[in-house]
Amino acid sequence: MQNYSNRLLRGKIKAEYNTQAEFAKMMKMSEATLSAKLNHTSDFTQSEIKKAAELLHLNNDEILLLFFAEKV
Repeated sequence: MQNYSNRLLRGKIKAEYNTQAEFAKMMKMSEATLSAKLNHTSDFTQSEIKKAAELLHLNNDEILLLFFAEKV
């Protein structure tokens, strides 16, 4: 499991889609699956990260920050 901070990712999801449920629908995954990924009980796949980046309009630096920055 990745040990990234999901605070920024959750904020970006809320800013773009208002709810995790709406973002999960756009990602074509259940709310439970998205929640598991955000709570570090499951990892995002490469294809899921790519799709999330497209949906959230992330550049490469933001992808690194939101999906790969370690917790401090």
